[in-house]
Amino acid sequence: MKNLTRWTNNQDSFWGLSKLQRDIDRMLDDFITPSRLLNQEGEILPAFSPACDIEETDSYYLVSFDVPGISKDNIKIEVVDDVLTVSGEKRTEQEQKKSAQHLIERSYGQFKRSFTLPAHVDADKVEANYQDGVLTISIAKAESAKPRQIKIGEGKTSLFKRLANSVTTEASQKQEASKPRAA
Repeated sequence: MKNLTRWTNNQDSFWGLSKLQRDIDRMLDDFITPSRLLNQEGEILPAFSPACDIEETDSYYLVSFDVPGISKDNIKIEVVDDVLTVSGEKRTEQEQKKSAQHLIERSYGQFKRSFTLPAHVDADKVEANYQDGVLTISIAKAESAKPRQIKIGEGKTSLFKRLANSVTTEASQKQEASKPRAA
């Protein structure tokens, strides 16, 4: 029994593996995505896919995208059949430069990210804000999904009193029904 290691079930246990999976997914997306651009030398530029964070609070979900250099007019947000879709395009600068470019690392192109919303959100209460290259989308939770505190009563509360009374009333009615009636 000395060789047993205590395992704790917390979300941070596999953080390194989930980050590695995201990095590999992004790398494969960059490799497989057909909407690629070529630079002047014919080399493939990586497709643009904005980084995204998702947070949850007691009353809403918050989805944030890093979209620097994209005008809010070039971003489209839709909610259809409980699926949130954010799409847009980061366009290259079309100005003609007299200098030769030696290195291009910035990504351009169209992107589309979709997320299935949980059943307990209010799809009619979705708001978006764009500031300093960050798109933030707030999705309100339905009232039934919000946590609520339950007060613990002492003794028999009104619900339990009603239940006890109804059981007692049913029992007395059965007794009355089972008594022989005098003619």
